[in-house]
Amino acid sequence: MLPQDKVNFKNQVFDKIRAELITEVESAAAEMHRVLTAAKEESKSSMGDKYETGRAMAHLELEKLSYQHENKKLMLAALERIQTSLKTTAQPGAVVETSVGLFFICIQAPELSVLKKKVIPISLQSPLGKTLSGCSSGAKFNLNGREIIVNDIY
Repeated sequence: MLPQDKVNFKNQVFDKIRAELITEVESAAAEMHRVLTAAKEESKSSMGDKYETGRAMAHLELEKLSYQHENKKLMLAALERIQTSLKTTAQPGAVVETSVGLFFICIQAPELSVLKKKVIPISLQSPLGKTLSGCSSGAKFNLNGREIIVNDIY
C-alpha cells in the first residue's frame, strides 16, 4: 500500500469510529431527555407510593444514562486528540498490522470493517496496547502464549 493509501485508510477508520461515537453520544442525550420527560409526566399523573417508586426508578435510569453520556463524550474527546499522520512505531494514531490482525491504536471500541478489512480499535491501556507500545515493524513478542509479529505500522 502506498503511503497516501495508508493515510486514507487510517482516516476512514478514524472517521468511522468517530461517527459511531457521535451517534452514541446523541443517543444517550436523547434517551436522557426521554427519561426526564417521562418522569415529569409520571409526577403529574401519580400520587403516593407509586409516584415515589416511579420517581426513584427514573432517577436511577437518569444517573446511568448520564454516566454513559459523559463516558462517551470523554472517549470522543480522547479520539479527537489522535493524530492520523503516518507513524513508524506503535503509538496513538498508528495502524499496526500483525500476524493476528489489524489494530488501530486510539480508544477501545468495537471491531469494524473498512475496505473489507477487519480493524480492531485498541487503547494503549489494553494488554495488547501495552505490549505493542513503542514496537516497530518486524518486532516479535508473545502474548497469551502466542507469538505475534508486527508486519507493518503506519
